[in-house]
Amino acid sequence: MPGLPTTSTNNPSRRAWLRFTAAQPLVWIVLGLASYAIEAHQVEAAERWMATLRALTWAGSGAGLSVLLGLLCHRLQPEQWRRSWTATAALATGLAGSFVWFALAHEANGLLGADPDHQHLHQLTMTAVFHGTLHRVVMLLLWLAAGLVMAQSELTARARDRALELQQVLLEARIGRLRGQLNPHFLFNSLNAAMALVDEDREAAKTVLLRLSQLLRDTLSASDRDDCSVERELALARRYLDIEQLRFEDNLEVRWDVDGAASRLRIPPFLLLPLVENAIKHGMLTATTMPLHVTVSAGLHGDQLVLGVCNDGQLTAAADAGPPPGERKGLETLRQRLEMEMDGQGTFTLRQDGPQVVARLRLPGPPVAPEETTP
Repeated sequence: MPGLPTTSTNNPSRRAWLRFTAAQPLVWIVLGLASYAIEAHQVEAAERWMATLRALTWAGSGAGLSVLLGLLCHRLQPEQWRRSWTATAALATGLAGSFVWFALAHEANGLLGADPDHQHLHQLTMTAVFHGTLHRVVMLLLWLAAGLVMAQSELTARARDRALELQQVLLEARIGRLRGQLNPHFLFNSLNAAMALVDEDREAAKTVLLRLSQLLRDTLSASDRDDCSVERELALARRYLDIEQLRFEDNLEVRWDVDGAASRLRIPPFLLLPLVENAIKHGMLTATTMPLHVTVSAGLHGDQLVLGVCNDGQLTAAADAGPPPGERKGLETLRQRLEMEMDGQGTFTLRQDGPQVVARLRLPGPPVAPEETTP
């Protein structure tokens, strides 16, 4: 039939038609019993055996025709046609199928002796044929409608599932892109720290490069995970701060305030690193005195996990409202990741608290992490 689409054999529409067709024998057994029950009350007891035969030929021929039509619909998938094609084909099938059904049942009644006044098809009047096929047309059209609805529902559900799968794939791709933006960001800063020490202290520069290679290995390992423990995230932050400690020496002091109960909870990776990197970078620029004091904290407050980084310095209104291109890239990436990976349940705040800038992450209480090796 022209205009019909070419589809694979695992199409959900085809599976729907096969299930619909497989159910036909049971459906027609019920219809046959109902037909017999109706006619048995209208005839004498001696004629009930003929009523049984008539119900058998009516339901049997209907079941056979339904199975054949179901297999044909499985092959052609009419619910995927244009509406004009589907309506025309359904009407033609109802008319032609009802006559075939009537002819099969009529001749079977004659062969089995279920109709004492049996006449051959060519001897029947148009009125007799019309009355014999009328209810069959209605039944076949209802049958086709039920099959079309079932197959279309299967297609709609499959399309919805595919759309959700595609949406998830796109979300994961975007999250991966955001993580890809984040990792080089603080790794390049660490490399710049090593380059700054090359001429001043070669031994310190070697140590920085060694720790940078360890940090790179650990971040690549964390990139393959959907989540990690807070303990592991703190260890990554510690490696980064060790590098910055070698760079700034006595001009940087780091304090840790970590609740042991919070260290084994799970969070998406690389949430803490941009806060630490931002504290060092902008704290060194805005702090009025040295050394720069940085405090990294992790604790539980009610049913929330709170991660924080405090540093000396000033938070300008322009930086808080919206950083210029190229600056605070990690914080902007962090906000986007919270929206996607935490379904908007996590919050991030950056505010001035006296002489300090406080960056704080509040996350819903995640599950406890399994045992894992801390980098």
